[in-house]
Amino acid sequence: TSAINKKFKDYAGGAFQLLSDANLVTAWCPTGNDILDLAISNRPHGGLGYGTVVEFAGLEGSGKSLLAAHVLCECQKQGGLAVLYDTEKAVGMLDFYVSLGLNPAKVLYTDKLRALEEIYESIELIIERSIATDKDRPITIVVDSVMGASTLLELEADYEKDGYATTKAIVNSKAMRKIPSLIAGRKILIVLINQLRANMAAVGFGSDKWTTSGGVAIPFTASTRLRFSKLGQIKGKINE
Repeated sequence: TSAINKKFKDYAGGAFQLLSDANLVTAWCPTGNDILDLAISNRPHGGLGYGTVVEFAGLEGSGKSLLAAHVLCECQKQGGLAVLYDTEKAVGMLDFYVSLGLNPAKVLYTDKLRALEEIYESIELIIERSIATDKDRPITIVVDSVMGASTLLELEADYEKDGYATTKAIVNSKAMRKIPSLIAGRKILIVLINQLRANMAAVGFGSDKWTTSGGVAIPFTASTRLRFSKLGQIKGKINE
């Protein structure tokens, strides 16, 4: 490999290395559910792999934000930084998050960034700062949700439909080509929450009638994809 790396000397440590020395997943952020952690990582006390992009997809009220809050909480328990992008302005009661064990005083939160371009740019800044200051500190970044975010073009335009879906797909595609390489091998987890919508192209037996918005870049890039379904409600009295 030395002769090849000499040709590509601009890459730190060389462009080629042995697979045993590669930046593979070696640390996990639990979800708060031991069975789910085992199913995802195929190991006890596992969970969502740091250094990866994860997608939560489902219909409204299916528990996406709930599980994401648990993931942020588990990251805090590991001494990490929890970051929440609230594009839907869904954070209504702090009591809900506190009841899960989350410390809101130590969560980096924003509901001001409405454009996907701004969100991805700020994620890159957070990654760069974490690498420069404390590269071993776990970081979990949740975007709730991708569907709820606009694009700069959409924010500046009127209410015509032309170009909306295409622009968002292009932005997601660019981000998914950049961000995975920035977080690979680092204790940084990115959770992108997305809503399901009807798949108008689903025809024939066995076709999936649901799809996610914003193109196929996120589903293609995500190392783990969880689909949420609302099966029912747990009813009962709360013991006071």
